[in-house]
Amino acid sequence: MKRLLLAAAALFAAPAHAQDEAAPAAQAPAKVKVPEHEAAEPSTAGMGGSEANRQGKIAYVGAEAGLGLVFPAQGIEAGYFLTPDLTLSASYIASGFSLFGVTVDMNLFTARANYFFGNSFYAGLGLGQRSIAFKFNIDGVDSTGTVTQKDAYKLSSKVTSFGADLGIGNRWQWDGFWLGVEWVGYFAPLSSSGATKLNTPAGASAQDTKDSQKALDQLGKQGNGQLLRLALGWAF
Repeated sequence: MKRLLLAAAALFAAPAHAQDEAAPAAQAPAKVKVPEHEAAEPSTAGMGGSEANRQGKIAYVGAEAGLGLVFPAQGIEAGYFLTPDLTLSASYIASGFSLFGVTVDMNLFTARANYFFGNSFYAGLGLGQRSIAFKFNIDGVDSTGTVTQKDAYKLSSKVTSFGADLGIGNRWQWDGFWLGVEWVGYFAPLSSSGATKLNTPAGASAQDTKDSQKALDQLGKQGNGQLLRLALGWAF
């Protein structure tokens, strides 16, 4: 009987002992080693929108319109990406009007460095050259309003200014298409030069010519603001 009880006890203890021996085999899964070239890649999880879409771009071109020279203006722009957040750009805008014998033409060429602060906001600073040309042709009339001399009064003037150009705005970049608006800008002349020619029925006096030249010189030294320059184009 004693031997029978010992055999039964041994029989029931065998599974538990087997489980104890098998337990150490259940270990935590081994860690998967990530290849070094994959682990070294920078994360872009924090980037998005225009900032991410500028990555890999080399250059861009576009057209623009707005109040670039006080009057409505239009022009073209091209730029090169030094980095996704820093570009070098060149632009040309022109504007003018003609009314009652008076014609005014204005144009501005600029070369800038533009830096993006984050997603789309940027500030630009550079140099520019602005030209302003006036033409003034008025017929001579008598007291009854009858024309007595065609183009009796003529004024032809042009002044060119060289100076600093700056602006702030936003530019949104998609895959290739971009859309921008320069909210405000300013051209500040550093130097200027110009010439004027005045003709009247009696002939322009030396004083008249001197006064015209003085007014032209003052105009060349005046800065001008730029508002709402809308632009769109393609980056590649």
